[in-house]
Amino acid sequence: MNPTENAISSKIAAGSFEFSKHAVDQLMRRKILVHEVREALSKPEILEHYPNDKYGPSCLVLGFSLHGRALHTRKWGSVCIFFQKNDNIMISRE
Repeated sequence: MNPTENAISSKIAAGSFEFSKHAVDQLMRRKILVHEVREALSKPEILEHYPNDKYGPSCLVLGFSLHGRALHTRKWGSVCIFFQKNDNIMISRE
């Protein structure tokens, strides 16, 4: 893993993350459980970086739950990670 992927994994393990309202709505609609997001982001693969995103630096990540559920495909939507000033990460959906 690269340093950003390690940072995401560490923050997920420490519980230093929050979900945007949109992410919560999409998780509920798609029946994705929080533990699946935690599993998928414990070993993230960054697909794209967005250093100049309007909400701050972010990235698009790919991860899989322990049961192999992908959380980046079009079917499930994209997971975006925003790095916040309070040192947490914000998990949002595109």
